[in-house]
Amino acid sequence: MQRTPHFSAGSRLTLTHWDCHFVTGSPFRNFWAVCTPDGLAALAYNTTGEAVLDLLSDDLRFSVSRQGSPPWPIFAQLQEYLTGTRSGFEIPLDLSWMTPFQQRVLQAVSEIPCGQTAAYSRIAQSIGRPAAARAVGAANGRNPIAIMVPCHRLVGADGSLRGYRGEGGIQTKAWLLSHEQQIPGGHLRYTG
Repeated sequence: MQRTPHFSAGSRLTLTHWDCHFVTGSPFRNFWAVCTPDGLAALAYNTTGEAVLDLLSDDLRFSVSRQGSPPWPIFAQLQEYLTGTRSGFEIPLDLSWMTPFQQRVLQAVSEIPCGQTAAYSRIAQSIGRPAAARAVGAANGRNPIAIMVPCHRLVGADGSLRGYRGEGGIQTKAWLLSHEQQIPGGHLRYTG
């Protein structure tokens, strides 16, 4: 399916970096954010800026500027989340470069509350495609915005942890879910 981003091919994207070694026991060493003029387009961890851009290069054509801080409080909100004082994020997202189906899936995933999990089949039902659980899994696997679009909250129909693309795989997913149980209001509940 054709992707039609609402930002132009000549748009300047910003690439910013944040080291987060201060969170004891966290699997995260650093974060990289890619922002368009309209919002956060990608958030990756434990990688390099070049690797983030390589990941996106098939989907975006752009020029990149590096700057010291992103235009929104992305890293401040991540710090609050990782230290257990924030359960959600208030950052504009720009998923316009993804397919409409992927956008619907990631929007539905974004609505899973902190401390809760949902089955892929539940997300498929919520977007009106009840037979598309595998396609939901594939779209979720292309999630470019780690943690803030909480793909770690998706589980199998039996409640078991399934794949996680980020570094550390299932162990990182398990860490995130366990961490969210410590955040006020973040009690783990499974909704099939």
